[in-house]
Amino acid sequence: YGLLRYKEVIELYTRVKADRIEAKKNKDKSKDALLKLILNSTSGMIDNQYSWLYYPEGAMKLRLMGQLILTLTIERLVLSGFQVISANTDGIEVIVPKDRTLEYEQIVDQVGKEFDLIFEHENYQQIIYMNVNNYICKTRSGKLKQKGLFVDKPELGNSVDYLIIPKALKAYYIENIPVKQFVESHDNILDFCCSQKVDKSYHIEWTSPQFVKSKQQRLNRFYASTKGGYIYKCRNGKQNHLLKESGVMIYNNHNPNVFPTDINYKYYSA
Repeated sequence: YGLLRYKEVIELYTRVKADRIEAKKNKDKSKDALLKLILNSTSGMIDNQYSWLYYPEGAMKLRLMGQLILTLTIERLVLSGFQVISANTDGIEVIVPKDRTLEYEQIVDQVGKEFDLIFEHENYQQIIYMNVNNYICKTRSGKLKQKGLFVDKPELGNSVDYLIIPKALKAYYIENIPVKQFVESHDNILDFCCSQKVDKSYHIEWTSPQFVKSKQQRLNRFYASTKGGYIYKCRNGKQNHLLKESGVMIYNNHNPNVFPTDINYKYYSA
């Protein structure tokens, strides 16, 4: 669509895209992933004001065209009697009866032909939604895709708070393990922990098991405890809970040889 400023960049981008399609056909996952990263990074740079590829008009055209093409795809599927259950910026999920699979693919691929696109298809065995940004799904081939609340192995730099929750959800929906059973048998205390930091205008107070209030550092790691006290951020004589639903135990120093016996399992499995 000519949404990159320079002819040389468009030519190179086109070659990389063709290589990626070929790698995908050959099931070369490493090369496919690398080239996908290059393509996505390049298109992302047209919306970066500090990049020499910056092209805001192109970025807006890209967004609008993508939205309109997906909307057209949804419209044709709905008018043909298919149930579209979710849509995001780069894809849709549709319930397709097995005897209508070919018809479905023909409708989608026809839109692709009209706009010089190649749509990718994936068949799911199951999808469990909280909403369009929080779900876990399993493909027919057994591959898992997790997003938002359901991510149990976050990328470096993302939150690792309360990983017991996405791990328990995965165990329940994918492995049929009851949540209570999974949570109470889990033996990694760090998965039960949360870390919170407050700005310099606050100070932290925590009530110990002996009901003694004490000031704590601004950044603390803690877990829900049946014996611990409540943790607050305080300013100007006012207290605000950092965790209102349960008492907590401060866990800034990890001891891999000792597993706490006071975890409030009900907080995690309720």
